[in-house]
Amino acid sequence: MYKFPDLPHIKNEVTISVDDLNIPLYAEDKFVIEVRNVNVSNARLNFVVDNADIVEIIPSSIGVGLVKVRNYVLRAVGKLGGRAEVVAKLSNGTGLDTVSMTVIVYKKEYLCKVSMMVGWVYFFAWSMSYYPQVRINHLRQSVIGPHIDYFVFSFLGIAFYALFNVVLYLVKEVQDEYLRRFPGSLIPVRLNDVLYSVHGTFMSLVIVGQFIKYEGKTNPPLSITAKVILGLLTAMFVVMFLLSAEACIPWLDFLNFCSSAGVMTSLIRFIPQVLANFKHKSVIGVSITTVIFDIVGGFFSTLQMCVDSYNYDDWISVFGNFTKFGLGLSTLLFDGIILLQYYVLYRDKNYVIH
Repeated sequence: MYKFPDLPHIKNEVTISVDDLNIPLYAEDKFVIEVRNVNVSNARLNFVVDNADIVEIIPSSIGVGLVKVRNYVLRAVGKLGGRAEVVAKLSNGTGLDTVSMTVIVYKKEYLCKVSMMVGWVYFFAWSMSYYPQVRINHLRQSVIGPHIDYFVFSFLGIAFYALFNVVLYLVKEVQDEYLRRFPGSLIPVRLNDVLYSVHGTFMSLVIVGQFIKYEGKTNPPLSITAKVILGLLTAMFVVMFLLSAEACIPWLDFLNFCSSAGVMTSLIRFIPQVLANFKHKSVIGVSITTVIFDIVGGFFSTLQMCVDSYNYDDWISVFGNFTKFGLGLSTLLFDGIILLQYYVLYRDKNYVIH
């Protein structure tokens, strides 16, 4: 039997019992509307759905004339995967603020659990990928072998990714802008995305700090190409930030710039390391454990996006958080090349840290 939830006491004439409703595709769930102090005889409560192809509210309109206090049980029916906003509007009434709820329709409940588990697997793998390289650098008291361009670009990419994730996950105004721009979509950032990117930014900074600490031990300097790219990205970042701060462009456009910059730096970061390995015919100094963790994280990160996109019929989210998608794919491709160099091309030039 359906149990009526406790309804908060507020001053509005209409209260919806839930803020969010998650229902399977072609299934339904119930929610409660509480109506108070309607003094108009012909008042009606109408339910407006911004994406009517995703969810249907039954009934879509109810008579609430001359009601002092009354509860109404309604049904939300999932018609298509995605996200919809349901707004209750009282006709011929007064004093009603906007009252709404979010309905999310998914295809399979088990895929929601799979996505959650896959997300935390990628979080663990990508988070752990930093520590073996930090350990090797510390034991050798040197950063000979790893290319500084790789780690500087890695820091930039993950820092841009962290900024995108934290703002889109926490700032409601930016979330609203995203949902207006991509109706029917979900916010493409999970808690594991936020935690990984913040942790990764810190650990990348630690590795860059090791390069600075050991710079007197013949490690190669930052390349001219990297310095030019860093300068251009810094200038563009400042310009986009100022334009957003002055309300010339939406903050979401600033975040999209960060996302694009994160994808670019994630793509090009591997090139210096792969070329350095080729030049020296060796992968000495590069932690293969880091590479393996990186590949595992990239695979499960991409898998989570694909599972969510299918389950919520929301393939737009792949482009809404293209940094995560691009980071996962580039990791699989270029780390695969480094694995080939380590185990096949230059396997006789490896060593073990004792």
